Amino acid sequence: MLTWTDAHRIANIAAAQAHRDLDVDPGAPPIDVEMALAAADVPLMWRPMPRLFGAYLNSADSRPGVLVNSAIPVGARRHTAAHELGHHRLRHSATIEDGACLHLDPLETAIASSAAGRLRWTDQEKSAEAFAAWFLMPRRAVLSAMGTLGLTRLQTATQIYRLSLILGTSYRSTVRHLPNLRIASQERSRSWLAEAPGRIKAQLDPTRTWQGRGTADLWTIDQRFNGSRVRLQHGDQLVAVANRNEDLAVTGDACLAELTPVSGADGITWRSWLATDALQQVDGIVTITAFHKRVSTSLASPLWRVSVVVQAPPLGLSRIGLQPMEPPR
Repeated sequence: MLTWTDAHRIANIAAAQAHRDLDVDPGAPPIDVEMALAAADVPLMWRPMPRLFGAYLNSADSRPGVLVNSAIPVGARRHTAAHELGHHRLRHSATIEDGACLHLDPLETAIASSAAGRLRWTDQEKSAEAFAAWFLMPRRAVLSAMGTLGLTRLQTATQIYRLSLILGTSYRSTVRHLPNLRIASQERSRSWLAEAPGRIKAQLDPTRTWQGRGTADLWTIDQRFNGSRVRLQHGDQLVAVANRNEDLAVTGDACLAELTPVSGADGITWRSWLATDALQQVDGIVTITAFHKRVSTSLASPLWRVSVVVQAPPLGLSRIGLQPMEPPR
């Protein structure tokens, strides 16, 4: 039986080789797993599936393929796709994932257990699971995301949550992987796992308008995100922070519904938006630009600018992948 230590050792090397072979930049989060599957000549199909997370299809008389549940949260979708890519890169047989072998829920230990008469954690599943973590969260990507947030150390659950958004991973899978990267201790990881993501989001929202909308995410952006591209799903909330000398201009598609702005005593203004499905199956693109208050926006050079994409739920054969978030300037 393969130990988890051995699985991570194998997966670390395999993920680094996959980054190289598939022309993936390991320092530019979010790591583009859709594009990696395309580069590996493995079709990816998105379908809503009530009981399954995903499947790796591989038979002698056809090309390999990956099927991923489009109805699960974005972090889980990306993790599942990377898990299936791991099966492909590690030359595994065909598999079906029902969630039992994915670190998406608060499992305290990664042990083999019985479900429906079979073992959950086979050697194949361990190595594919470890591959997903190393592929989506290589050390360079994590350090780059920390740089965007202006962090040199991770000390709070809210920092981990914001980090996971930039990485495009779930909060819990991010927490679990930090000890593997030697960025956090196992003890700190266990304490962060005890935090409820819904409570973290409520604490993070400076506008106090977060209402615990299921699996929706809450982004907060400011000048440190200059030049970045933020990706929202329908129902996500975005909060942009402007200091006393900044005005924010919003241009682009009708895919964000603005909430009531909130001002602080120190001159800071928080503007907040909900990502809507007004465009239905079409992605929406918005640009949020900060200008100096004392200069007309028609004449001023932007102080900082962020591109926001509101992504429609994936469905059918994947034809395009995620574009990497550009590093802060």
